[in-house]
This record gives sequence, structure tokens and C-alpha cells, in this order.
Amino acid sequence: MRIHYYSIPLMILVMIACDQTLTVEWESQPGSVSGRVYPLDAADGQVGLYRGIINCVHDTALQADGTFLLESIPHGTYLLRASASNYGSVEQEITLEEGAALDVGELRLTLHPWPIDWLDPWETLLQIDDEIRFFFQEPMDVESVLQGVSIYPEPSGLDLVYSDYYQTDDHFKLQGNWNYNSQYLVTFDTSITTEMGRHLERAYETIVQTDPFQIFDAQPYAPDGFANTYVFTVNGEVEMEQLETLLSTDPIVPFSVSCEPFGLSYTKVRVYPLPVWRSGANSLTLAAGLTESGGTVMLRDTVLQWTMDNFRMVSTTPEHNQRDVYLFTDIEIRLNNQIDEATLAASISVDPPFDYDLEYTPPSSYYMYGEIRLDLNAYLSQDTRYTITVDSTLHDYWGTPLATPCAFSFTTGN
Repeated sequence: MRIHYYSIPLMILVMIACDQTLTVEWESQPGSVSGRVYPLDAADGQVGLYRGIINCVHDTALQADGTFLLESIPHGTYLLRASASNYGSVEQEITLEEGAALDVGELRLTLHPWPIDWLDPWETLLQIDDEIRFFFQEPMDVESVLQGVSIYPEPSGLDLVYSDYYQTDDHFKLQGNWNYNSQYLVTFDTSITTEMGRHLERAYETIVQTDPFQIFDAQPYAPDGFANTYVFTVNGEVEMEQLETLLSTDPIVPFSVSCEPFGLSYTKVRVYPLPVWRSGANSLTLAAGLTESGGTVMLRDTVLQWTMDNFRMVSTTPEHNQRDVYLFTDIEIRLNNQIDEATLAASISVDPPFDYDLEYTPPSSYYMYGEIRLDLNAYLSQDTRYTITVDSTLHDYWGTPLATPCAFSFTTGN
């Protein structure tokens, strides 16, 4: 049999012409990345290639002389990252061509350039009885930190304390008698060393701002709209006699004041209306001149504002549309403000009529609502639907009429 060798390529060409899906893939040639990391004592260092921030696709350890070689690397763009214990990390973006041997040259690690890992307060004010807390990025030589941290101006009672709250030796706190509305410069100098004996590469400074002498956490104690107390806190020790002189209300409402010291230098103040706040807008003004025990004076008026609900009914007993009510039941109407008792009797109507006596209990600091009671003088009728109406002739203590006439109904049982 004679073989014609020229027929084989011809057959391949015919197959290519007939099969339009035939593709030819060439295997790409991998490349390599090399370089050297300094300083040479970063012997436990690592070098990695990353796709994205955390996806490490190739890595290797440094040789004793700081060199590294990453082999069999597909071509493409990578983030090259070198790091070592007690040092920061260094990164650079590289592009490896197909089959190339890329030498990135020298990569230099430095001691942590940002010695403080966490500082409190950070971008917030330091409360006057609080402390400055800070963490280093790794365990520190405690004595070097105690010697190497300074603060200017230096407050009285300054104390730098190693805190073992977190069971680590990288957490410290600065305590002192801070002045109000002041700035303090905290400096960490290069004499500070880590447990491994390495000095901070550079000094670090931060400014901490303290609170002004002020009121905060101001709010009416107002369940269901009825505020029988207005509460605020002063960040200093103050005398009740000062508050009684400097406080005023608008609209005018008689009031009493109580003070309760708490914490190291705070005073919780409670203002009690006599007897109640007015419906609608109210304001409480603390005039300038309040002086805390250390001699700092509040220089501006402070105005606290809140709005009371309209005079209204809060709840009833029995509830509206309640059935099978006992024939000698308690009938109670609760309101969110104290009433003008002279307007009470004319404002209540019952249908069908029954014999009762009216009683009223005003709200107080212990009892949140004013309560109207209809005390029965005889049993109610069986299987009867009763409706009780309170109309707008009922006024609160300050002469404001009930915002909306209200009615509720209930049905007795057998």
C-alpha cells in the first residue's frame, strides 16, 4: 500500500473548514517575582501576592538575607505585600508579563509608623471626670511607656496607669483633674519601646479637648404625654440654692428643685411643677452664673424646651366596649393633666343614669395621671349598656378645655 503524505495536512484543512467551532489554545508561560526586603532582621517576614485586599494567591517566607522568589506565577496584575513581626507592611501594585522574571528591587519595612492603635476619646470630647485610654499596636515595655508619655499643660493629680483590664500590656490610661473646655497635648516620644526592645520610629502627638461646663441629658419625664418632672444633668457639683435662684419657666409655673450628686462630679437636677406643667409649649431657662464647686462659671443662659400633649383622656376602667362587667364595678377615668375640679361635675354625663359620687385624685410625682372615679351607691342593672361622656366643659388646672369630648361604653353581665 502506497501512503501519500501530502494528504494528511489536506485532511486537517478540510476538518477546519467544516468545523466552525474548532479553537486552538496556547499554554501561557508562567513568570516569577523576586526582590529583597530590608531591614535584614525581618527574618520571619512574609511576601505575598494578592488579588484584591485579602485574597492571597501566592506567598513565601524571606530568606536569611532578606531575598524572596515567587515562582510559577501566571501573568497579570497583583498587589505585592511584604510584612514582618514588629514592623508595619509595605505594598505595591505590580504587573507581571507572560513568562517574565520581574525583579521589584528593594522593599523597606519600617517600625509601626502609627504607634497608637486606638485612642479614647477619639474625635469626641473628654468628659471632665473621665480618663484618656489608649492601646498600642503590640505589647509594650510598661516602664518605658510610663516614662515616655507626657501631657501639656499638665493637670493636677496626673497619673499614667498601666491597665490590665484586658489582660494585655498594650493598654494604658491617663487620669487627672481636667479643666473644663480645655485642650491637652498628649505626646508619645521615641524612648517608648516594645516588649521586643524596639523604639517607636517617630514621636506621636494628639490633642484632647474636654467638655465645657454645661447641661446635658435634659428631658421631661413624660409617660403617655404627662410630665410630672423635668430632669437634666450638670457636669459639675452645684448647689440647689443656686439653681432655685437661676431657674425660671415660661409660661410661668411654680416649681420646686431637688439635686442628686452622682459619679465624681455630676449633679442630676429634677424640677417639679406645682402642680403640673401647662399643655403645649413649655421652656425652662437656667440663667448664666451657675458655679460648680471648682469655681468654673456657666457664662451663658441655657434654654430647655419641650411640648406637653393636649389635655386629653388617657384610659378608662372598664375599657371601652368591655362586656360582662361586674354590677358594682369601679369606674375610673384617667387624664394626662390635673383638672380644675370646679368644672368636673358639669362635664360628666351617664346614660342610662345611675347613682354615684364623684371623687378626684390629682397627679403627683408618684402617681402619673389625674383620676376621676364614679363611686357607685347602688348596683348597676343587669345586661345593660352604659355610656359615660366627658365633654369639653372640663378644664385642666390652667383653664385649658379638654381637647376632644370623649365617651366610653361598657355592658354589664347577669
